[in-house]
Amino acid sequence: MEQEARMERRRQSDLLPGTGEGPPPDGYHAAVRDPRTGVYVRPYFEESLRREYAFSSRHGTLLSVVLIQVDAMEALKTKWGPKAVEAVLSGVAGKMRGALRAEDVIGSWDEGTFALILRDVDTGTATIVAERLRRTVASARDMFDGFPVRPTVSVGVATTHMDAGGRPADLLSMAVGNLKRASEGGGDRVVPGL
Repeated sequence: MEQEARMERRRQSDLLPGTGEGPPPDGYHAAVRDPRTGVYVRPYFEESLRREYAFSSRHGTLLSVVLIQVDAMEALKTKWGPKAVEAVLSGVAGKMRGALRAEDVIGSWDEGTFALILRDVDTGTATIVAERLRRTVASARDMFDGFPVRPTVSVGVATTHMDAGGRPADLLSMAVGNLKRASEGGGDRVVPGL
């Protein structure tokens, strides 16, 4: 019973500000969440990654990072304007949040790029998650705040190998390289870690 109550409190704390669900946002939530997308801001994501990396190193568990970039952001901005970009980013973030576990961390990385931390997930499973997210975004048939946009995403995946040592920056660097390969390969694809 107590565990169920804790899970409900956690679920309530993860609800998005401004959705009309759950408690109103407090100062903490307003400081760590992007008001446009509802995902964590980059400084909070980076701190979460340091914390999860330390936990993973200490306990010898796997840790995966997934970078997800909305394809053709400049073309979208040129054709539809900044309001469309904001609507697409918000919509894509919402679709991804709905497809992740409660313990997964999703944050903003760069403009049009999201980052995920997947605890205790190997490369194969992280790639499956990434592909599921790619398909979820690509199959969106709804309008994004009235804009008839069909976004796609490029995805880079990286997983720790704790026996090799390293730092969180190394893991991010691998994910960035794989994201770059996905984007340069035409977009709308996932490139897993090697």
